[in-house]
Amino acid sequence: MKGDVINMTRVISFRLALAAFILSLVALGIYWAGNLQELSDQALVVTMDWAVGASMAGLVLACLTVAAALLAPFFSSRISLLTLLGSVLVIAANLVVLALASTLRAVSEGLPL
Repeated sequence: MKGDVINMTRVISFRLALAAFILSLVALGIYWAGNLQELSDQALVVTMDWAVGASMAGLVLACLTVAAALLAPFFSSRISLLTLLGSVLVIAANLVVLALASTLRAVSEGLPL
C-alpha cells in the first residue's frame, strides 16, 4: 500500500499528457485539412488555438508526471524509468507542436509589430 497515491498520480498524469498530445495532433490535422479545403481564417485560428491549448495542457501534465516520478522515493515507492523517459519524450513532442503551431500562426496571420 505504500506509494499507491504517487503511483496513481504518475500513471494518470502520464496518460492524460499523452491524450493531450494526441489531441493537439488531431487539431493540427484539422488545421491542415481545413487549409486544403480553404476554410475561413477564423476557423483556422480556432483550430490553432485548440492545438496550442492541448499542447500546453500536455506539457503541464508531462511535467507533473516527471515530478511524481522523481518524488516517488519519498513516498516509499520506486522510480519508474520507463514513465520518466516517456514523459520526457512527451514534453519534447509537445514543444515541437508548440513551435509548429507558432510558426503556422505567424505565417498565416503575420507577425505583430
